[in-house]
Amino acid sequence: MDKLNTKNKIIDVYKIAHRLVSITVENPDFSDLKINHFVRIGENEYRVHSVPMICSTPPKSIFNLDTFTIDYTEDDLMNKVAVFRRSDSEA
Repeated sequence: MDKLNTKNKIIDVYKIAHRLVSITVENPDFSDLKINHFVRIGENEYRVHSVPMICSTPPKSIFNLDTFTIDYTEDDLMNKVAVFRRSDSEA
């Protein structure tokens, strides 16, 4: 895989409150990222719980624009690619 064209390669994983894991990606492409949809990372799928959001006054993100969260997992996610898809009911 061409490193210059790799999108959504996981570069940081941080466990946060409420049993969530924050995932930061390099070269983000979140065009298919939505809350309650799924992300495939390696051989497993996880439900997305939060996405980058913009506050209107002043414009700034609540999460970094290269970050999303999933349920807590002990899986090794580093250096894998996040692939987003719709939930089964919307497919």
